[in-house]
Amino acid sequence: MLHYKYIMKPFATRRVLAFSWDRYQVHGFFLVLVLMFIWAISFGVQFIADAFMHDVSWILGLLIFLFGFLLSSMLSMGFIYIILRIIRKRKVSHEDILKPAPLVLNYIGATLLHGVIVLFGVLLLIIPGIIWSIRYGFYRYVMIDGCSDPLRALHVSWCITRGHTWQLFWFLMLMGLLNLLGLLAFGVGLFVTIPLTEIATARVYDRLLANSKINFSE
Repeated sequence: MLHYKYIMKPFATRRVLAFSWDRYQVHGFFLVLVLMFIWAISFGVQFIADAFMHDVSWILGLLIFLFGFLLSSMLSMGFIYIILRIIRKRKVSHEDILKPAPLVLNYIGATLLHGVIVLFGVLLLIIPGIIWSIRYGFYRYVMIDGCSDPLRALHVSWCITRGHTWQLFWFLMLMGLLNLLGLLAFGVGLFVTIPLTEIATARVYDRLLANSKINFSE
């Protein structure tokens, strides 16, 4: 059974950013290398898939595209796993990127469910879509933390964000603004802002989880 304790204001944005900057200074170079590896693999496979679709066989191209999507999902999970280890001040290595790989199908399932929920909310009146996107959005971290059931991961995200929707809304808006500034800095700034905002978001998740006293037990 899922248990949690509701506590107000589990995080302060200024402190989260200060903590995240400190973690980035320690692990920034490593995270940039990981990001470059993920982007290179993802864009490389996409390029090959497009080439096969146009010049060889669209079926084979589609298969390569699906393989690329699966691989990109695995690498995204690995990046989150690394980020969570960093905010918890644990050692990280390049091998960590494949640690969550066995959960990839569950992760993709949860991602599709989240997309359907948000789309349904947008079709209602847009605002429900925004709220549900925020409330269910931490499922990624929940799954990497060991909750393999997609529906359960979404439910845990809903529970730990209870009462914090607007605080999270403004926090996520700020994260988006930081990445926009990184993009405007000739794109190079993204190598700072993406790892920084990922660390900050994971830190918020960690604070929400700790303050909710969540229990993943069945």
